[in-house]
Amino acid sequence: MLLDATSRYKFRDGTRSLIEALIADGAPDICLDTPVSRIEQSDDGVVVTTHSGEAFSGDTVIVSVPLNTLNDIEFSPELSAPKLAAAREGQASEGVKVWARLKGSSEHFYGVTPGPAALTWVQSEYTLDDGLIVVGFGPDANLLDVEGVGQVQEAIRVFLPDAEVVSVSGHDWNKDPYSKGLWPIFRPRQLTRYLQALQQPEGRLFFCGSETANGWNGFIDGAIESGLRAAREALRTLGE
Repeated sequence: MLLDATSRYKFRDGTRSLIEALIADGAPDICLDTPVSRIEQSDDGVVVTTHSGEAFSGDTVIVSVPLNTLNDIEFSPELSAPKLAAAREGQASEGVKVWARLKGSSEHFYGVTPGPAALTWVQSEYTLDDGLIVVGFGPDANLLDVEGVGQVQEAIRVFLPDAEVVSVSGHDWNKDPYSKGLWPIFRPRQLTRYLQALQQPEGRLFFCGSETANGWNGFIDGAIESGLRAAREALRTLGE
């Protein structure tokens, strides 16, 4: 079931097609490169202020930022104590994700290996006329330079000893100020202590993101589940 969900069944035209479908359906205004610094709510509505001082107002706000960045936004009134505690602790993932183009081999494969290893999960994603596009995951970003062809090739050769990597692509999500981590991994007892609190609305604010999902936490499926919940909560409030 895990392999079917993560490897076999995919968007025919890539994840981008899901984003494009959402935009076409809802026709939202989209503001890129517009980080938020403050969210203030009152009886009259909510005001969202950006780093540049621009303000947006609305009846409700849905907050979907990663848990590790929640404390970077000032909330007025302050968020509940459990949300603040969860954000202060942060989720634990410090892993790495890298894409690589392999020359030669064109057979699909999937492999896992125990740590310590730079990559512990590697699988093929797309077949090419002269090779494969593969994706790899590892537990510690400090063990792998995602822009280093030589390092990535060495890590992939744990799975495919003759692999020849011709190009790589990746991003250091741990140092990205708008993620501060990769796929969510709750620390011990965080699920039982904080999940329900992270899901709870606070006044006119509603919270979603895969870290708040009951199922498939850390996956797109979990993000969709949590988005449906938050949207229904917001619509119920607007109706009232």
